[in-house]
Amino acid sequence: DLGVLSLCDVVLNHTAFDSDWLANHPESTYNPGNSPHLIKAVILDLGFRWLSNYVQNGFFDLPNPVTTIAHVHKIFDFFRHQMLPKLYLWEYYAIDVEKAKKEFSDYLASNSFKLNTNGVKHSFANTDERVQLVST
Repeated sequence: DLGVLSLCDVVLNHTAFDSDWLANHPESTYNPGNSPHLIKAVILDLGFRWLSNYVQNGFFDLPNPVTTIAHVHKIFDFFRHQMLPKLYLWEYYAIDVEKAKKEFSDYLASNSFKLNTNGVKHSFANTDERVQLVST
């Protein structure tokens, strides 16, 4: 009726990044040390931090203040074409598929391979069964 829209997001199991609890127990939060899959997110976040600094300080002829959609497009294009490639995020996804399949198949074919299911250890009777598992 009043033309007011309100949204409230309450997440009770979160804590502030600078809380005493996290300062005393850093292992209880996600970080690149205990969650290495987050490293690429940290790198991307640093890229955005650098971009913010570039915009704030008028580097690379980036608009400041950002007041139009054309400014947003210019900043996005700069990030996409100039900064993103220099973060080398593609390296986290580069894999030689054939080499990885062969290494995995060789591992399965080795005598050291054991499948652990519900606490019961299984091993394949022969190498052919192990390699067949990887091929399917």
